[in-house]
Amino acid sequence: MTATGPITPLTPTERRVAERLGRGMSLAQIADDLELSLHTVKSYAGGLRIKLHLPPRCAMPVLLHALITTEQITVSTPEQTAPFLDEQQVLLLRAVAANTSIPHIARAAGIAPADVRASVDALIATTGATDEVHMVMLGHTWDLLGPNADTASVGGGR
Repeated sequence: MTATGPITPLTPTERRVAERLGRGMSLAQIADDLELSLHTVKSYAGGLRIKLHLPPRCAMPVLLHALITTEQITVSTPEQTAPFLDEQQVLLLRAVAANTSIPHIARAAGIAPADVRASVDALIATTGATDEVHMVMLGHTWDLLGPNADTASVGGGR
């Protein structure tokens, strides 16, 4: 999920949409907050994907991960301390942040495709996230994703 060319600067409205994604807001919540239609916000999200050289239908966690890793938005300090995550859980978190399809997530995480949904749901519960997008945002605040991520498992208290 790396950019294949220079990233076109975001427009002010794209930046507002991106920042709200970074706060864990859904597209519907962003539409309400910015007083735009859901269709318009979806269109802005599509424009963000294009500017970040992402597939047109990539999942929201992948879009958020790209926005953060390309420094289009920053994440705030952690809202909660990191739980203990073993190496397999960290690998799954990274797979969700970088892949959209179940087979690709499974391959990246080293698990069976049939186990992806249950494993992701368990990881969401372990991290205290509300959904996959929130989990990716938390992963960045805990330095488990992005350039500062180490490859070891992490204990609580970060």
